[in-house]
Amino acid sequence: MKLPVISLCIIAEALAYHPPSVFRRDLTTITGVLNNVTSSIEKLQAAVKTGFDDPEPLLLASNGLIAALKTGAVRINGTGDVNFLDSIRLIGPVHQLSALGESLARNLQDVRGGLKAAGLCDVTRLQISSIGTRSQDLINAVNGKIPKEAQTISRALTSGLTDILERSKDQFSEQSCREANNGTLSSESVSLVAGRSMMALAACVLVALSSIIIS
Repeated sequence: MKLPVISLCIIAEALAYHPPSVFRRDLTTITGVLNNVTSSIEKLQAAVKTGFDDPEPLLLASNGLIAALKTGAVRINGTGDVNFLDSIRLIGPVHQLSALGESLARNLQDVRGGLKAAGLCDVTRLQISSIGTRSQDLINAVNGKIPKEAQTISRALTSGLTDILERSKDQFSEQSCREANNGTLSSESVSLVAGRSMMALAACVLVALSSIIIS
């Protein structure tokens, strides 16, 4: 996605009058959280590529992503505010997350088909709800750290990501993903969906994270 001209002008002016300096501790903290979440999502992607016969790698990667979200919110809540120029410095990392989100979103349809066949749509929706809650915790943590002047840039960066999030929700809504088998789920089936569904959840998390880093 492209920034509007006005946003680019704001960035250029800020950089011209405020030369790059050593990153503040607060910016370093947020960047560290962003990098940790990015790494966790990349590990989940790698686990997804190994297939679904053995759900353990998927479960481990999923748990790693959840842990990154939890600890990230705690770390950001404990740091100070980020100034306007530091907010601009987050644009690059956010675009990296955007690209990763697009990659994951392209696989959502295939994952939904497998979940339908296994009768695991309901469980997947519960997982998405849980991840959404953790993402909101992180959003709330960052909201108070970014200055109001950065909101125009934030909207420009996250508009496309918001569309991805809405598509993900629609693909796993009750209307779009219905149980193929309404029987009782076995413990093995529940474990499998926890791994499968996290691929879809990662795309939703990514969108939310990208929105919070500069929102």
